[in-house]
Amino acid sequence: MFLAYLFQRNKYVIFTVILLTLSLFGGITRALETYKHKHAWRDIQIRVMQESNSWEIPAKKYVALYYKALCLKNGNGKNKK
Repeated sequence: MFLAYLFQRNKYVIFTVILLTLSLFGGITRALETYKHKHAWRDIQIRVMQESNSWEIPAKKYVALYYKALCLKNGNGKNKK
């Protein structure tokens, strides 16, 4: 009886945990299957290594957006840098 009560109270949490577990399992399975194809795996490695993972680009975009919002707030309506 207590387990039924516990399940009823936490069914959404349990459901979410099950979905996350299945998603993780699916991701690992896809990665292992892709790893079997050495050429495709190497292409993925090269593509990922070429991506920018620094904060430089997002920081510049944030600063530009900040100045734009500041200009709009001050009534300028024009983005001055």
